[in-house]
Amino acid sequence: MKLLSSIAVASLTLALAVPALADAAAAPGEARVSHAAEVHTSGELSRYIVGPAGHVRGFLLRDGTVVNLRPKAGDEMAKGVTVGQTVRVDGFGPMDNGKLVFRANVFGPHGQVATMPAWHEPAKTDEAGRARKREEWKKEHADELAKLSPVATQGTVQTVLTGHHGAPYAVLLSNGVNVFLSRPMAKELASRTVKTGDVIQVTGRGGTYPLGTSVLATSVTFADGTKLDAAMPQR
Repeated sequence: MKLLSSIAVASLTLALAVPALADAAAAPGEARVSHAAEVHTSGELSRYIVGPAGHVRGFLLRDGTVVNLRPKAGDEMAKGVTVGQTVRVDGFGPMDNGKLVFRANVFGPHGQVATMPAWHEPAKTDEAGRARKREEWKKEHADELAKLSPVATQGTVQTVLTGHHGAPYAVLLSNGVNVFLSRPMAKELASRTVKTGDVIQVTGRGGTYPLGTSVLATSVTFADGTKLDAAMPQR
């Protein structure tokens, strides 16, 4: 994987960067539990899903099941469970997608608790306090994304990650690269179906981390020459 510092990729704005990172963390995992089915499964951990800033957003089982994890839980799980080990997963999934799990309890190969879901309690702060926390969250994640380096890569699509409404939010390449889509990029892809086996070229911003390379895509080019761009305005 080659990080190309000379690629002219526009800086991410706060309004664009924050939704992109938030989508990467929680796009498929926030369906209402009342509209979902319980999921109980187990299998070999095939790969971790690494976000553009290097945080673990979930993992893929050998049978293709995608398990979404809450923020920070994935980083903790990766410290104790390695690729190739067998895990048990209890959670929820959309009625029409048996290969997607969210709000998951994950148990490691020896039955140990690897991660637990975050059950939200009613807010105990006033509206001003909640607004302040939202702004702090936005700034924290915008600062993370501002530090990302330009990346250019290509590879074969292994898995397309979709939300509970079926819209893609990320693509996993067979060479280990994780390609996340900003909202503008996801809208661009709506005009062209991306599927397993497609060979694509990607430019964007991201980095290479211990568990894999990840990029927030600004352009995707298909083998037939079709190129989709999501221009990102300057700050």
